[in-house]
Amino acid sequence: TPLAIAAEAGNQGAVEALLGRADVDVNSKDVWDRTPLWLAAWKGHAGVVRAILGRSDADTNSRQSNKDYNGRETPLSIACRSGHVSVIKELLADDRVDVNARDDAGWTPVHLCVTSSHSDILRLLLSHPSTDALSPYASGRTPLHTAAELGNLEAFTQLLCHPQISNPNILAADNWSPLGLAAWNGREGIVRALVKDGRTDVNGIAGAGQTAIYLAAKRMYLRVVKELLQAEGVDV
Repeated sequence: TPLAIAAEAGNQGAVEALLGRADVDVNSKDVWDRTPLWLAAWKGHAGVVRAILGRSDADTNSRQSNKDYNGRETPLSIACRSGHVSVIKELLADDRVDVNARDDAGWTPVHLCVTSSHSDILRLLLSHPSTDALSPYASGRTPLHTAAELGNLEAFTQLLCHPQISNPNILAADNWSPLGLAAWNGREGIVRALVKDGRTDVNGIAGAGQTAIYLAAKRMYLRVVKELLQAEGVDV
């Protein structure tokens, strides 16, 4: 539609003019169910996003259906994946936006930021009162598990300090802890952060029925083993 074309192109003047017409559908969809708001969020046009959000009938959580591009992502999800900070600020300021919406893979915006290394956006999301920092995806792993596995230290540190994270030893559905995933994947910085955190159980079952030091030693991650040996009371 003309509104969708203008929104994707970032033509704010045209968008505002079209939004003022009674015969224009603010939630019109293309063949992949992408609305003008979704397209503007995808392309990073914050002014257009703001204009569309000004309509009380705007669908703020519309989902696109292109299976080749992470199907069922909302405008907030695609903005997080694309790294559009100004767009995300506009969306988070609207109470209608679901900050914990999942895509087809079960990923929330927080998960997407952890995997995309958008630490500035993650900070915005974690400061939002409705954000679920512990929301698990399909395997039962939380964003903290994902950050530990990937070695995303900046994201991991933000999550570890979040008030919702009271237990860094939390086991996912597959019985892996953040420490276990970090040890198994050789994430030295993550292991160091957990060892320094007084809440971490360095002798607990961390994954595959084993302790973290066993997992690190099995994969010959000597630096990780050295970090674990610094922990008070570690059982060797």
